[in-house]
Amino acid sequence: MIRWWNNLSVSKKLYVVVGLMATLIASELFTLLFAMSTLSSIRAFVEGEGLWTKAQKNAIHSLYQLSLKGDNRYFLEFKKQLEVTEGDHNARIEMAKGNFDWPTVRNGFLKGANHPDDVDGMIKLLVRFHSISYIRVAIVAWTEADQLLVELNSVANSLNQTIQTAGKNSPQVGQALDRVAAINM
Repeated sequence: MIRWWNNLSVSKKLYVVVGLMATLIASELFTLLFAMSTLSSIRAFVEGEGLWTKAQKNAIHSLYQLSLKGDNRYFLEFKKQLEVTEGDHNARIEMAKGNFDWPTVRNGFLKGANHPDDVDGMIKLLVRFHSISYIRVAIVAWTEADQLLVELNSVANSLNQTIQTAGKNSPQVGQALDRVAAINM
């Protein structure tokens, strides 16, 4: 190998060195591009979690307004707020299938109020890194939160039914609000 190198002309040695440097620089750039897209996807998930949390808190606030005022528009507002969480839920359920339908997941994240430019990166992040402990823990927390939202939806339907039939001063309203508070913890 050393003899081969020594027998090369200076111009060929220069081509080899420049080629090697160009290959190293290109690999560093591709690594940087991959890292930047991964970090951007993580940022999108953090933003999505904020949107999810805001929608959930606003939905609970609507339930309290429903219990105070007895106006059915607050129940409709509750349902509208939960559309964000339902979109993310649908995306998670579809991705859990393994061989998922990309447009269904995309539509779920879009319904979850995520920015359209971020959605594909979010999906790729979950596909590539679902077995990494941090992502796996986040998915478990997301699954548990979805289960609590199913319970919250059930309590909300019961609360609305009670208010519409027995009125906002019914003792059952207080019991339902206690369940809402327990779910909201």
